[in-house]
Amino acid sequence: MAALHGGAQPVDCAVAADRADLGLSNPTISHHYRVLREAGLIRSVVDGRKRIVEVRYDDMEARFPGLLRAVLGGR
Repeated sequence: MAALHGGAQPVDCAVAADRADLGLSNPTISHHYRVLREAGLIRSVVDGRKRIVEVRYDDMEARFPGLLRAVLGGR
């Protein structure tokens, strides 16, 4: 989740992975994005060759108030 933390702005998957310096292969990163998407934590849109991802902050806050702030350390 920290890799996706870009405020309320959508984030390019590749940029998020690079920024977080995860040291994971692209297939591994894709798998984790799919798990997060299927869990309803993120939404994604394909834009050409990019996949733009955003955390579903409003949905998460409505269902689990304060959780994202706690997980992301008050960011």
